[in-house]
Amino acid sequence: MNRRRSISLSFIIALFVLLYGTLALIVLEVVLHKSLSDAFIKNSKVIRNNYINLRKKEVKGSVLKTIEFIATQYSYSRYRVREVIRKEAFNQKERVDDLLKLLGDRDFFKYVKLFTEGSFLYDCGKFAVLVETGNYINEYNITLTEETRKTFMLKADTEDEFFVDGKMANGNKFVGYAVFLPELNAYIMAYVNLDRYNRWVKNSVIFNIEKTNGVVNENNYIFINTMDGEAIITNNKVINDGRKLWQVSKVPKKAKEVFKKELKACEKGGGFIEYSWIEPKTGKVERKISYIGCFADWGWIIGEGFYIDEANAVIGNINNRLKQSIITVERGFFVLLIIGIIIVAGIAWVSFNITKRKIENLLHEIEDAFKNNSILNQEKYKIKEIEKFTRYINLALLKFRDYENEFLEAFIKATEARDPYTKGHSQRVAFYSKIIAKKLGMSESKQEELYRAGLLHDIGKIGVPDNILLKPGRLTKNEYKIIQYHPIFSYQIVANISRFKEMANYIKHHHERCDGSGYPDGLKCDEIEIEAKILAIADVFDALTSKRPYRDKLSPEKAIEIMKKEKLDQDILSKVENELIENCILEETKEVDAEIEEVDRIRNEIFDIDYKTGLKRRRVLIEKAKQFQSNNEPFAMFMIYLRDMAFLNYEFPPDAVDKVIYLITEYIVKTLEEMGYSEEYASRAYEDAFLFIVRQEGEKWFNRLEKLKDAIEKDIKKIVEDNSELKSFVDERNESIVHFVKIEVSYLTYPYEAKSFEDALYLLLLKRRKSVV
Repeated sequence: MNRRRSISLSFIIALFVLLYGTLALIVLEVVLHKSLSDAFIKNSKVIRNNYINLRKKEVKGSVLKTIEFIATQYSYSRYRVREVIRKEAFNQKERVDDLLKLLGDRDFFKYVKLFTEGSFLYDCGKFAVLVETGNYINEYNITLTEETRKTFMLKADTEDEFFVDGKMANGNKFVGYAVFLPELNAYIMAYVNLDRYNRWVKNSVIFNIEKTNGVVNENNYIFINTMDGEAIITNNKVINDGRKLWQVSKVPKKAKEVFKKELKACEKGGGFIEYSWIEPKTGKVERKISYIGCFADWGWIIGEGFYIDEANAVIGNINNRLKQSIITVERGFFVLLIIGIIIVAGIAWVSFNITKRKIENLLHEIEDAFKNNSILNQEKYKIKEIEKFTRYINLALLKFRDYENEFLEAFIKATEARDPYTKGHSQRVAFYSKIIAKKLGMSESKQEELYRAGLLHDIGKIGVPDNILLKPGRLTKNEYKIIQYHPIFSYQIVANISRFKEMANYIKHHHERCDGSGYPDGLKCDEIEIEAKILAIADVFDALTSKRPYRDKLSPEKAIEIMKKEKLDQDILSKVENELIENCILEETKEVDAEIEEVDRIRNEIFDIDYKTGLKRRRVLIEKAKQFQSNNEPFAMFMIYLRDMAFLNYEFPPDAVDKVIYLITEYIVKTLEEMGYSEEYASRAYEDAFLFIVRQEGEKWFNRLEKLKDAIEKDIKKIVEDNSELKSFVDERNESIVHFVKIEVSYLTYPYEAKSFEDALYLLLLKRRKSVV
């Protein structure tokens, strides 16, 4: 009866320990969640403000570049128009001289109309023959205003050739260049209607801005208005039909308020404005920040902005990732601690029973001693049981610590599985950190602490998006800024776990450098914790001795040589360099190397393919061309240019333009296959241009190239015109897109016309630019 009661009491004690520990863990988890939430809210405001400041800097730079582009085009157009009319005036003078030689008398005036009819410079330029009085003698309406005629006559008295800036009787402004004809005692003048020419220049600039902004700044929204409110570009789309901003907007009242803010910003020389506007993707009214600038010569207001909710979405995404990570860590530790409590409770239950039995035996012996009048054997009752109990507890704690490290290593392996180049990085950093701490004479507990800090130092990378973390090429400035947040994310995760709170600052500062050039806080050497300096040395050493996408692993000796030039703590490095070299982990299994090669291949394929056409990007074609160059093989590079793509995108739906691009792609692939080339010899190099290369083969190669050029233009034109689906796409005038598709084909040869692939590409682009103008 007594034995059953004692077993029951032991069981109740063990159960009480288990339940009490579980309740304590639940309370701990609630407190952790609360502190994590408060900490993230505080830090998210800082991150949000930093993100908005970066976006403001980006849109301001874009607006200033657009204004610079407009000013350049404006200056160039003023210079070019004068050069063109001067050249045309002399060309016409030569024609007059030739005609006079044929006629030989004053009957020449009968034929003036025949050779002066015509136009140049985008149909803005005309010709006229003026007698000494300044009146016109051909059938064009060239009557000048009295003021302009007087100016003309004053210059004619002293100069044989001169520029004329003035007005015609119908009010049109013009600029002309007059050249004296001594045989006729008259002047021939080439002139340009400035109003018409300036409209053409502005339209050209507008379409260039729309096209460039649509490709480069797909997440920003550019707009251009005149000073009197006429809408030119709104939300990256050309309007330019004379309507006011509030006439094209779905919220006219707000549009007028925004326009007033734009005018005020222009009066101050440019600045940021904040207002509500309709977000094109969602159709909802949201808060927007825009930078406003102006180009006074044309009376244009230029602006570009972004929606504030974009920053909230970025912060929300990071918040969700961090919360999920914390929940995973907490659950793991919760399970681990429950196991530990069960083990402790079990040991307590067993020890309690053993001790109880010992005490019962002792009591029986005391009773027997009283009965027998004997004394107790003291040697038999040393405090051995307490010693044994302590040993059990220590064994349990050691096992618990092993389980904890195993769990952390497993968790870190799971997070590093995203990128095989960093696989095992955290375990090696932990290993090196412990070695450095031991060499510096730190305690065993500090060595263990640094080991765990090494395991957790990069845990914040789970908050970095895959498209940045796994990007094979060079990161942009903004992408690198986001990568630099990972020590802060690591700090937030670790600082909210009480067991690891002490090491949170070491982890946060493991990218700081002694000259203050590190991040996130820019600390100097004496401000950085020694533990953070140890992590930094271990982190850099492993990075240099591990394989990376851009280089092979370095030897430990070479790594130390490079580290001596870095802004690390050189005093610590000099003390531990031999230990690092001796304990360097360089071995990698064939399976890991194979995995890295496979991931690299998939990465490069993804980033080297144009998703719309399936053709390779320009980089792959450059590699092919360089192979030809290294083998001294002559080749020709063809460019197929789809003209006026901005106009097609504006007038017709995206499906129509996409269909044209698909047809061109299919034709290029088919043509290359017939010539014995794979599609890797072709590339969609730009949005509106395709490239492909062919090597020199056989005699009369240049003749075949010219025939191929003509055949491509003719074939693509026929394919487009015969496509029934394309015929169904019509504009507001009911005209099909097939009437507006214009293909231009050009080519250059290496090494005959170009010294390299880059030269050939530059010259082809120059040809394309001239054809646009």
